[in-house]
Amino acid sequence: MEREKLIQEIAKHDWMHTIELGQGVVTPGRWPTNQHVMQAYDRIDFQGKKVLDIGACNGLWSFEAERRGAA
Repeated sequence: MEREKLIQEIAKHDWMHTIELGQGVVTPGRWPTNQHVMQAYDRIDFQGKKVLDIGACNGLWSFEAERRGAA
């Protein structure tokens, strides 16, 4: 998606988490990314695994698992 269109689309929604979407675009979440959870994710091998994220809000942790190789 074109960067400017992405920014316009982001502005239409209420975001719980700050999520990096690429192209220097980050959602304006109410909660900053929890660095303790990120560190825990560093210890998990997500390659090819399926992830069920219950209560995902905006999907931050689902997207992070996918970014790290989850199927």
